[in-house]
Amino acid sequence: MWSYLKTWLLQRRLSKAQQRLIEVLEQTKLYIAQSEESIYSPFTLTEIASDLSRAIESLKAGHSIDTSLLQMHFAPASSIQETALNAGWVDPYLDLSRQFDELIEVVS
Repeated sequence: MWSYLKTWLLQRRLSKAQQRLIEVLEQTKLYIAQSEESIYSPFTLTEIASDLSRAIESLKAGHSIDTSLLQMHFAPASSIQETALNAGWVDPYLDLSRQFDELIEVVS
């Protein structure tokens, strides 16, 4: 009985974390869509948006995601931060990045 309850609670927690991660990725994608290319970003906006979209669709389908790729995009001085600096949405980036870091640990 306890094993079943523990499994159910873990699945419920993961489900909430996955849903929240989807929201963070979707919000990030909206900011990316409103941005211009940054010469300092190692990836183009199209590549970033594509990677975010793929992760969102995988999460919605209940599949695993490439956490390393997403962590690389959200890392300091990487593609999303450089885009945010260039486009003037640093504060939202910091908030989204903090949330991402918390959620990716639960989901992975």
